[in-house]
Amino acid sequence: MTARLGLKALLAAMVALVSSCYLASGLDGFEFDGAGGSGGAGGLSCPERFTACAGVCVDTALEPVHCGACGNACPLGQVCSQGQCLLACAPGTTECAGGCVDTEVDPGNCGGCGKACAPDEVCSAGSCVLDCLGGTTKCDGKCVDTELDAAHCGGCGNDCPKDEVCSAGKCAANCAGGSTDCGGKCVDTEVDPAHCGGCDVPCTDADVCSAGKCGLECLGGSTKCGSKCVDTAKSPAHCGKCDSACGPGEVCAAGKCAIECVGGTTKCGGECVDTELDAAHCGGCGKACAPGEICSAGQCGWQCIGGTSKCGGKCVDTQLDAANCGGCGQACPGGEVCSAGSCGLVCTGGTTKCGSKCVNAELDPVNCGSCGKACSAGSCCLVCTGGTTKCGSKCVDTQLDAANCGGCGNACPQGEICSAGKCVLACAGGSTQCGGKCADTQNDPVHCGGCGKACQQGEVCVQGKCQLVCGPGLTNCSGKCVDLGKDVANCGGCGKACQQGEVCVQGKCQIPCGPGLTNCSGKCVDLGKDVANCGGCGKACAGGKQCHLGTCRMPGEHLWSMRTGGGSWEGGAAVAADADGNAIATGEFPLFVGNRAE
Repeated sequence: MTARLGLKALLAAMVALVSSCYLASGLDGFEFDGAGGSGGAGGLSCPERFTACAGVCVDTALEPVHCGACGNACPLGQVCSQGQCLLACAPGTTECAGGCVDTEVDPGNCGGCGKACAPDEVCSAGSCVLDCLGGTTKCDGKCVDTELDAAHCGGCGNDCPKDEVCSAGKCAANCAGGSTDCGGKCVDTEVDPAHCGGCDVPCTDADVCSAGKCGLECLGGSTKCGSKCVDTAKSPAHCGKCDSACGPGEVCAAGKCAIECVGGTTKCGGECVDTELDAAHCGGCGKACAPGEICSAGQCGWQCIGGTSKCGGKCVDTQLDAANCGGCGQACPGGEVCSAGSCGLVCTGGTTKCGSKCVNAELDPVNCGSCGKACSAGSCCLVCTGGTTKCGSKCVDTQLDAANCGGCGNACPQGEICSAGKCVLACAGGSTQCGGKCADTQNDPVHCGGCGKACQQGEVCVQGKCQLVCGPGLTNCSGKCVDLGKDVANCGGCGKACQQGEVCVQGKCQIPCGPGLTNCSGKCVDLGKDVANCGGCGKACAGGKQCHLGTCRMPGEHLWSMRTGGGSWEGGAAVAADADGNAIATGEFPLFVGNRAE
């Protein structure tokens, strides 16, 4: 009996302690009006997701005395994590007073246990501030992700029913957009340390979750920030570097906080996403793919198209994706990049290392011309040159691009490639199928002499061999040997691309002319008639002369004439022609060609 009374006394003391903690955290403002959230004895009204236990509003997901339900106290030595008594807190959370909290957003333990924010402050990115940062929203005194928070799904106070989850800002029966339902929450099992590779597969405190595997370092071009691996190019909480949170209303665009997204991405919620590949926003914001579907070329489906490969729940280019380099799940170690399907320290095949990725700076809207030079609405990369076509926010070669084969949006089915602007099962025109693309192994620096044989940085591909210099009459431009006299992407010099519709003639961009016409200073003219270009470009007729058959002559000037008469079959007087092309003849006469009469 004495032991039981001791246990009750202990529980009472713990309840009193917890009550004082909640009062200090600002929960003393709860109204006792019997309306609102879960009620208890005395008509206590609690906010959503809180429960009245012994006269106090508690979060049964974290409270060790009421873990999962009122009165369900965790045994000594255990903690309460997500409503369950466990020996240790799940990765990403910290034990504070027996409960597992996220010190990034918990106002009572902001940045560390016991570090409470002032009543007018919120906890954002582990710091007490007046406004929520990093793409989160202030709801009930906390900074939450309205894309995933079931209590504030899509907006503050929008509480999902108990049998639904919050996915891409909408309450639904199942998680969409490539996320997985783990205990009522939609998580990304590729990076979630509590559900790494699958639900309830936690990493240790010393490990992080990267590419769906627990390890000591982040893979696939991601960066370790705290206990998570993040993409600092688009994470509003870690934009450009760890703990560099964007302000209210800002997004992380290409590693920089801004008001609008750049580089061909679209602002959806608080993030910049690629609507061509993002399963949560496929083809447009909020258009989430159904469970099991993936997003490819802006369309939800069961298979990846356009030359991409299905890895997990995403369509990726295994030639460039550091998380799936050369094949699904083959993540590059920290500090390495994926180039031509192989991990390495430098980019090959004429690509440029920008951050943790190898890109084609001539076509990449995020790194247009140079690293970090992202295109935005109304500037740069909006007019495609060098024979490429603008499809969405990218300049592509519709002759070879499997996502835009022959025209924008015309994606080839899985298993087919784009050759000469047509989706086919095999490459044509002497090209070779390498991965999901047709390549000219004679001059392609990514596939020089064979698929995957990439030239080193500074080398070019000449007749299927990597070398440092180009052959006679050719110039090295971004790893390719080109003829500056006729290459539309490098006309007269590397990077000097002709406008769409122009051709490169002797190193100058020109408008292609029709039969019988010649391009002179950007105009198509008839050299036989044009007085400014008579017989050749720039040969102008002077003194009122006209151009006839490429020769300058005065109007009415005789071109030829002959006297007739004397022959048995001749008759008449004479015949003449003037510079206007008029022929004058009388009588009958022969026409002499050389010494022969006809």
